[in-house]
Amino acid sequence: LAALMSTLDSQLLALSSMLTRDIYFAYFRKTASLKEQTFVGRLLIVLLAIIGLIIAKNPPDTITAIATQAFTGLAVLFPTVIAVLYSKTIHPLTCIVSILVGEAAVIGFQLGIIPKSLTFGFLPVVPIVALSALIIIVGSIKPIQRLVNSSES
Repeated sequence: LAALMSTLDSQLLALSSMLTRDIYFAYFRKTASLKEQTFVGRLLIVLLAIIGLIIAKNPPDTITAIATQAFTGLAVLFPTVIAVLYSKTIHPLTCIVSILVGEAAVIGFQLGIIPKSLTFGFLPVVPIVALSALIIIVGSIKPIQRLVNSSES
């Protein structure tokens, strides 16, 4: 439960920052001061928290499912973060493919396109992170740049 709560408050802050900088500042108030952006960001945190409270009025299973999905979606990034931190040769396209395939798998499990039996009794996050890590490993063994160069010749 602590991991889920930590994920949710981080997502609340990240969403507020994205909405403030990428939408409010970029499209509505390009001349907004840092103080105004901070105020709008804090206001958005309150509004998003209220939306969260409204959603929380539903049965606890709904909140747990939302938090689990959010955690699974973020966990897809873990292999990429580790690869970027510890490998100087990882190709950016390998990371992008890993994330896209992982997120597609999250959606596939959520919509029932991918059967739950493929989780082997685990939460879907386990095989999804393993798949993303496998893509990173394969991409580092046979770098995508070599594949791109060989297809051009």
